[in-house]
Amino acid sequence: MQITTAFRNLGRNDVKVIGRDSFLIAMLAMIIIVAFLIRFLTPTVAESLMESQGFDLTPYYPLLTGYSALMLGTIIAGMIIGFIVLDERDDNTLTALMVTPLPLNWYLLYRVSIPVVLGFILIIASTLIINLVAMPLWQLVLIALSGSLVASITALFFATFADNKVAGFALVKIVSTIGFTPVISYFVPEPWQFLFGIFPPYWVIKAFWTAAEGGTLWPLYLAIGIVLMIAMLWYFVRRLNRIMHA
Repeated sequence: MQITTAFRNLGRNDVKVIGRDSFLIAMLAMIIIVAFLIRFLTPTVAESLMESQGFDLTPYYPLLTGYSALMLGTIIAGMIIGFIVLDERDDNTLTALMVTPLPLNWYLLYRVSIPVVLGFILIIASTLIINLVAMPLWQLVLIALSGSLVASITALFFATFADNKVAGFALVKIVSTIGFTPVISYFVPEPWQFLFGIFPPYWVIKAFWTAAEGGTLWPLYLAIGIVLMIAMLWYFVRRLNRIMHA
């Protein structure tokens, strides 16, 4: 079996699972809906705040865009793939894969790469739809490629720490709360803000903020985030591998 054929078959199955699950469809649609709401409502809110309170909301546009696109979008993308894996666990599909011609490493590679692809698309789409932050496309692409790793981390977190979909729903609130920590960090002055770096996705959203504000250190923050998130992915892949062999 060729890897392209294997990925095509796995992808076809994922589309079927999403298509018959209204919850997964709703999560996917929510990302785009939120992006459009932010695009059309934020300028009106900003103008109202300036007129009534003298408060300028525009400096917080990178914060709003970064969280919505890089965190909310990738976390939801990861949840979608994570719930697909939980579906496979509930249906004993993972056990059946052990006796098929599909090499286990190919399956693991697919489960790591497909959230990256989905997360990358959603980051780019959300940022362009929101349209509150201007940065060169090449910068956005680099940050989106790195930020998309959050989707894989989220997917594997659900796949390895939840035994079934019911347990997965219980993790949604935990993941959503943890994903909000970069927003809190934004209001913490440096160097204390860097303590939030123990949460690796912080570095990617920090890179986005810095690039959006014209800073020069964003490649350093991005590099730190990539290294830490690859280490997290390695841990989760090994954990999923152990679960599949259990």
